[in-house]
Amino acid sequence: MSSRDVPALTLDVSRRRTDLRCASSLLALCALASAIVGVRSLGLGLCLAVVGLGSVSYGFWRACWWGTRRLDRIAWLPDGRWLLSERGGQSLEGRLRGDSRVGASYVWLRWDADIVRSMLLFHGDLTEPELRRLIVRCRIQGLQSLAHSSPSASRDS
Repeated sequence: MSSRDVPALTLDVSRRRTDLRCASSLLALCALASAIVGVRSLGLGLCLAVVGLGSVSYGFWRACWWGTRRLDRIAWLPDGRWLLSERGGQSLEGRLRGDSRVGASYVWLRWDADIVRSMLLFHGDLTEPELRRLIVRCRIQGLQSLAHSSPSASRDS
């Protein structure tokens, strides 16, 4: 956000479970697919299991959804910057990407930082007031971005 009147929004996201559930579900689907293929051909099933589970695990690790680079705390500063704190203790600065998404009960945040970072938050990952506050601020930010990029806004300036 670009308004200096808005206080920083700091959220403890260390207890979130939604992204871990998504990752675990995808790993379970990979294992199930491997088992189904393994019924016909044990060798092909084992190969699929190693490649599929390894690739998916590496992808989630690379996306920092688990491990020491998993985000534990996020702070949205009044000038629009984000401070992202990892489980391993490192802090870095990020900018919210335009492809972040907001729904009635979830937020999919994506940042440009050292790498593209993402986080999925649902009910239970944050307290109800924190999630509601984050959703409202994301929607306001989206409306401000649209106002600044609309053709009428550029004619008025």
